[in-house]
Amino acid sequence: MAKIKKYKEISPELSRDTVSDMMDTLSSLSRDIDETRESFSDMKNKLKRFKSDSNKSNDQIDECYLELMSLENRASETLSSISRVNELLDSYLSKGRDFLF
Repeated sequence: MAKIKKYKEISPELSRDTVSDMMDTLSSLSRDIDETRESFSDMKNKLKRFKSDSNKSNDQIDECYLELMSLENRASETLSSISRVNELLDSYLSKGRDFLF
């Protein structure tokens, strides 16, 4: 698991080193989350064969399947957000501060 660093800046702009460290940390977290997402997917796929055929009620397996599907989706959304943050930090490094809207 990635170690999250604390950042303290005195200047009004972030240093290149701080931004690079943040991007490295986010990339590491992204790899960990992707592995976790794959684990959720694997477990969900194993349970899929055992889901009940009932349309009226769910059993424990059905609920586990649904929760794992939700966790997999949230992990994917988190990966997208991390990717966006890394893109923005990369833009900050290459262009400096730039107002987006």
